Amino acid sequence: MPWSDTQANCILEACCGKDGKQLKAMTEVLQAEAGLNAHQAQQTAAWLVTTFDFAPKGSLYAFKQEIARLARGEDYE
Repeated sequence: MPWSDTQANCILEACCGKDGKQLKAMTEVLQAEAGLNAHQAQQTAAWLVTTFDFAPKGSLYAFKQEIARLARGEDYE
């Protein structure tokens, strides 16, 4: 992971609550890793943290599959 453990913990809300640290960490990562300018990074981070919860890639696969099974019975395609 190219960003710090501290930033990852804040983005995942592993140790922080709704104290603004998640938004700050996400903004920093978007600037450093996605190459967004400060305004773009802040706007994008604000939308992401108010719209989504985050988890490490792949860690929610079984959870999502079970929800899909219960919600619609069969795969979309």
